[in-house]
Amino acid sequence: MTEQHEVKNMDESTEPKTEEKQDKQTTQEESKPETKKKKIRVMNWEKYSIRHVALKLAYLGWRYCGFAIQREEPTVEAELFKALQHTKLVQDLSNSNYARCGRTDKGVNAFGQVVSLLMRSNLSSGVGVIKVGTESKPNVNEIDYISTLNKTLPPDIRVIAWAPAPTDFNARFSCISRTYKYIFFQETMDMQVLTKAAEQFIGFHDFRHFCRMDLHNVSNFERTVLSIEIEPIQDDKPLSDPFKLYQITICGKGFLWHQIRCMMAILFLIGKGLEKPEIIPDLFDIEKYPRKPTYEMASEVPLILYDCTFENLKFEVREDIRNTLVDHFTRSWRELTLKTGVVRTMLDSLDKTWQSKPEVKPKRYTQLKKRTREKSLEERTRVLKKNKTDFGKNDPRERNKDEFE
Repeated sequence: MTEQHEVKNMDESTEPKTEEKQDKQTTQEESKPETKKKKIRVMNWEKYSIRHVALKLAYLGWRYCGFAIQREEPTVEAELFKALQHTKLVQDLSNSNYARCGRTDKGVNAFGQVVSLLMRSNLSSGVGVIKVGTESKPNVNEIDYISTLNKTLPPDIRVIAWAPAPTDFNARFSCISRTYKYIFFQETMDMQVLTKAAEQFIGFHDFRHFCRMDLHNVSNFERTVLSIEIEPIQDDKPLSDPFKLYQITICGKGFLWHQIRCMMAILFLIGKGLEKPEIIPDLFDIEKYPRKPTYEMASEVPLILYDCTFENLKFEVREDIRNTLVDHFTRSWRELTLKTGVVRTMLDSLDKTWQSKPEVKPKRYTQLKKRTREKSLEERTRVLKKNKTDFGKNDPRERNKDEFE
């Protein structure tokens, strides 16, 4: 009885304390100020005008799987779309009349990629304005498209200029020429021989042996190269320095898939004395050589889509924004130069004579004319007609007919 009485007293003594504690907590919760829920901003697109705009992009493509958007791979275009949606410069990408001048493949860079699309505008009139907003006013400044997008884009992608575009402008079909640059070391190559050989690419030719054939999208492999120039980047280095940098500039009306990299691969073989310059006109001769010899393409790392030209399109960039872009790319250059210094320090520690060592040449080289050959265009066409799924049917990139590297 005593133990039961003590337990009962203990239970009775604890109950008031529990109720008192709960009342205290309830009072504290009631005294807390109500937190305001963050309102989601709803864009009233009727207030804004819509304008047809061309954007010029520069990017370092080394960490991207090309320019054009893909389902699960990181691409430059995917980042651009994210920025356009985040900044609410575009209402609906699927209905924005979007067009790209071309696409660059995995690891390829650009300084003059151009896209065109319908974007939000502050103006009530002007080139490209197709819809006037209810609150648009005359004599106001246009949206700072460059700064707005660059604040959101990753540091290796930048909008470097913009232009008001006529309503019938299309970044792909309105382009009249494209220019690529390719950076390379002199190594042991004869630059005079290489330069002379490169001139053979100028003009109208069938480049089927200087590209990766994609019959699902391309049936005509004839292209026109307008000009080719080769010049040193580092004038302070002696001509005998194998690490002297050069750049080749190739301008044409349009390019095939991997065309620049295939052209450079053949030029390097000629510069090293492994092939004769006559191999270029020989490969242009489809009747003599209907099938492409197998060879490895040049690296994508130093390739740049440098410029795309259009008629009656004037790109704009303010001086202060230009200075900001210069500062940005200067920081990138400094960081990459420091990384180069780190690698060089390691090389010097291993062997201080590494710069003077000659390039290791292959022990055995097989001439292009003696190598195994791929299927000819006619053979591929017959296979494609027989079974359309054999070639390019399931290519997720769905490449366009006029391609970039």
